[in-house]
Amino acid sequence: MIRGAVRRLVRERYLPRAGELFEKEEFPKDLIGEFAEMGLLGASLKGYGCAGMSAVQYGLILQELEYGDSGLRSFVSVQGSLAMYAIHAY
Repeated sequence: MIRGAVRRLVRERYLPRAGELFEKEEFPKDLIGEFAEMGLLGASLKGYGCAGMSAVQYGLILQELEYGDSGLRSFVSVQGSLAMYAIHAY
């Protein structure tokens, strides 16, 4: 279910303008709110409003983001793994 939603977001909201964003060297900041609403930020954490996804679910959403752009996948994984995990754990 979440994989399909992420797939749609990437294909409908990102890919049509991927070339333009690449040429301008811009990150699609307008998608960050949508990532948050979908539970992609801190997706593998439990509590604090995070989705608490399994490792498999998390991997599948990252795969869908990577299909669109490595920068999308990096943003979500770094934000959740390096930033939010440290705050959550300590």
